[in-house]
Amino acid sequence: MTDQRSGGFRPLHLPSFDAPFGYLPVGSASLLVEAGVLDVEGGRLVVSGTNLDAQLADASALLVSEGLIQPLRGELMPVRATSRGPVLCRIDRSAMRHLGLWATKVHVHGLVEDEKGRLAGLWLSRRSAAASHAPGCLDTLVAGGQAASETEQETVVKEAWEEAGLNEGRLARLVRRTEIELHYASDQGFHQERILTYDLALPQDFHPRCVDGEIEAFELIAFEALGDLLRASDAFKYASWIATMDLAERLRAGERGKS
Repeated sequence: MTDQRSGGFRPLHLPSFDAPFGYLPVGSASLLVEAGVLDVEGGRLVVSGTNLDAQLADASALLVSEGLIQPLRGELMPVRATSRGPVLCRIDRSAMRHLGLWATKVHVHGLVEDEKGRLAGLWLSRRSAAASHAPGCLDTLVAGGQAASETEQETVVKEAWEEAGLNEGRLARLVRRTEIELHYASDQGFHQERILTYDLALPQDFHPRCVDGEIEAFELIAFEALGDLLRASDAFKYASWIATMDLAERLRAGERGKS
């Protein structure tokens, strides 16, 4: 697990769980308590009603009206008390990060092979300068969050097409690799993310193309140059840097195993 301090955020609890399931900026927590959307019980910030969907929808609407989050997108995300726990309710995507709720994210590494089937390079994407989070930063070839209506596999298929123009036929060699839990803060809130990484071997003649406009460019990085690039961690979206560091370590371990 990769963890960064949650200073400046107030833990958000459910009455039936000891551990917090979310983290709010202190000012937002006070706003929601004053509005009667959240309660304080025994010194803990609590979502105490019986209809979690309605309470979190009210919280989201108030945060939008105060200009603290972007307008609602109409895409519902699952809310869990833990990274792999059952879905308790759903919330609009715009409010996920601000409330510090668990999200499941998929990251696909686009691995390019040479004529002999050896790994030669890695496709990275560069996020749009207009992106609300980490604009202009490097990203894995495919990265996206699992919506409430999707399975993990459906998320991979959808994001692969939207972000890199990969159809299902191209995903035949997709291999699920690692699972990483992240906790970190950004200017959008406190992130709790379950990262699922995949490797996808691609031929040399493949060139990704973005369908949904979230990516402005793609870069093919030679593996021997990857280490230097990873040392500049601020060049990447943070979660994608962690996922790519994991890939680099797996590849190094594989080379050590062959020696």
